[in-house]
Amino acid sequence: MKYIAKIWLLAMGVALATMAANATTLFKPVGRPPEVFAFNSATMTEPLTSNPYALNSPKVYLIFLGPDWEQNGMPIPAVNSMIADAKEILNSPYLSGLKQYGSDGIATYAGFTIDTSFDPSTNLSFNPVWFETDRILSNPTFSSWNPPPGAGNARTSPIYVVVRYGGGPGGSNDHGPNQYTSRAINVIDDLIPSADSVDWFSWVLSHEAAERMSSGIGGLSEVYPDSGGQIADGEPEIAFYAGRLNGRNGPLVTSYWSVLDQAFIIPDGSLQRILQVPIWNATSWTGKCISLQEGSLYEIAPPDQKTLIDNPVHSYAISSFNLTVSRGTTHIFDLTANGQVKEYSGSGNGWTRVTGSNTTASALVATADGNLYMLAANDGGPYQIWRYNGSGTNWTAVTGTNTTVSAIAAAGAGMYMLGHNEGGDFQVWRYSGSLTNWTAVTGTNTSVSAIAATAIGDSLYMLASNDGGPNQVWRYNRAGTSWTALTGSNTSVFSIQATGDVLSMTAARNGEGTRVWQYSLDSTNWMPLTGTNTSVGQVVVQDGIDLYMVASNDGGTLHEQVWQYDGTPYNWTALTGMNTDVSWIYVGTNNRLYMNAANDGGISGNWIYDGTPYRWTELQ
Repeated sequence: MKYIAKIWLLAMGVALATMAANATTLFKPVGRPPEVFAFNSATMTEPLTSNPYALNSPKVYLIFLGPDWEQNGMPIPAVNSMIADAKEILNSPYLSGLKQYGSDGIATYAGFTIDTSFDPSTNLSFNPVWFETDRILSNPTFSSWNPPPGAGNARTSPIYVVVRYGGGPGGSNDHGPNQYTSRAINVIDDLIPSADSVDWFSWVLSHEAAERMSSGIGGLSEVYPDSGGQIADGEPEIAFYAGRLNGRNGPLVTSYWSVLDQAFIIPDGSLQRILQVPIWNATSWTGKCISLQEGSLYEIAPPDQKTLIDNPVHSYAISSFNLTVSRGTTHIFDLTANGQVKEYSGSGNGWTRVTGSNTTASALVATADGNLYMLAANDGGPYQIWRYNGSGTNWTAVTGTNTTVSAIAAAGAGMYMLGHNEGGDFQVWRYSGSLTNWTAVTGTNTSVSAIAATAIGDSLYMLASNDGGPNQVWRYNRAGTSWTALTGSNTSVFSIQATGDVLSMTAARNGEGTRVWQYSLDSTNWMPLTGTNTSVGQVVVQDGIDLYMVASNDGGTLHEQVWQYDGTPYNWTALTGMNTDVSWIYVGTNNRLYMNAANDGGISGNWIYDGTPYRWTELQ
């Protein structure tokens, strides 16, 4: 067994992320549409470059209110556990995702106190959070806790967390001065069922701290689907999109909305980006998610139950409203590395094969109306598109043997293919829903290279040129042959990729070298993910979320390396050293990452990545 073992730390060029970088677990929005936020009344389509209202590096003080927090004059064990969890959350990368909202994503634990003079479980005639915060800050013993003198607004103030029992779990956050106080302060209400509810304490704290720091003293607010909501509200509460930091014994935290990822995120400090797709039956969450990780398909019950259900897996599809089976019941299918399609029983590793032994499939998608389609060949014949009939191994061909199909995509309820008939040019076609009837949605003057789809707006994209012009990225307007160009004549586009629910491209703009870009969801605006000193040769996507590239820095051509994106623009981690010259990479049908490369000027060979930077196994 051989490994590429030389470690090289990049001193310049692409910003280097360490193993503790801003990687993340992502929860795909499923129960409701993606969230839309506005900053200063303008819809956010990309991260904020500045925000004069968000909180930066606040100190966090915990105020435990109630007699149950002490026993024999000493804090109960739960208090110590809660303090430890608060420290762990604040010292972790969890808040780093707030940088996209203009915060620095940093907060520090500063101290705690216990006030046993009031019982928060009784009906109080005053607001306990504001009353208790003012009460503590008015005590000379806590003079060091006061906001800085003359600061003027709460943006420079600490965050005071009043922890109380007798309700919830739930909480709120706000800032002053307001009708309760003349102080420019930030407060959080951390309401939990009982004094020993450690997990609920950390869940509420993470929720409210993320919201308090991003909202700051104004400017940021959700406009859809919950008007006035904050970044941890909505689907993560309606369902339970949560996790634990640092393994099963870590503090319980909630996820919060990421404009950059168009998903709910938990930054967790690991390099790998993990996409969890919640499983809903009609309008109810089942309590489980599906996640594909390096070819292994897992069923996950947040926050910490993870069960391997199949391996090796190429891809999977979730059909929630299959009209040929029970409406509203979710069905999970996967496409295995050897080209089989199977349906999950819903427990353990129980699967039922739904394709025959003579069928080999290469792609599997489900449309929003519940129909399941595959691209497959029988007995070595031509690849056709097939629709599942809902039982056994019964499929119906929806393309003829005279149609050559290179790709399929599902956007909303629409089923699309990139194909041609009997030697014609590749075009994009939409399925009519009947027999083998398809309608071309591109004209004969359009030459299409690739298609991709995301759930945002049920969007279909293509890489195409008109009348021999340059390749551009286009978004389908879901009517006739109407498409909107998302790149201009100053941009040469070489590839497009759907990564989670965002679109990326490799392209050269304004005479620069080839870079990786992410679409900002607005007009022709794209965010660069690599710097101008980086020349990108190839980009691939693993597990539908992890982005890798072959690239060199500062004009270098002899040593192209493999890099992995950590989810933050410009932050990539080298997976190979300077002694390795990489020719190409690809993701196999088993969803493992492979490369062709030579070490120290030797002969090129094929290698498989083992998930740790610089560690590859040579294939004999």
